[in-house]
Amino acid sequence: MIAFSPYLYYKSPSLWERFFAVHPDILHLWLKKQKYQDTKYDTFWCYLENDRSLIRAAAKLFIHRNTLVYHLKRIHELVEYNPEDTYTLDYMKISMRVLNMLEREKMIGGGKKQESDAARLLQRLRSENWYLEP
Repeated sequence: MIAFSPYLYYKSPSLWERFFAVHPDILHLWLKKQKYQDTKYDTFWCYLENDRSLIRAAAKLFIHRNTLVYHLKRIHELVEYNPEDTYTLDYMKISMRVLNMLEREKMIGGGKKQESDAARLLQRLRSENWYLEP
């Protein structure tokens, strides 16, 4: 497995190489978001960005605190690794930042080449059956 480093993100010629620096659980949530417009990835991202504060994350998401607790419980059931572990939590945050950067590059007009790279990346994931799991 390729370890995350700023060199890998900024100097790597391939989106594919950047992609494999991502935590497997985060990758799973992100792929579900891409295929099914699932909100678990965005919910988890908001929760982590608000330093795991239920009140602040619920306010940002415009949902009740107990609804957020329910969503987080469902997310914890999906992930294999323990998000309460400090190392795992940091790895998940970095992975989400990488995926968000890749999405931003695709959407904010990093040029036709980056858009086509991102499209090829998603096509490659589909062709290698990354979308089989619901």
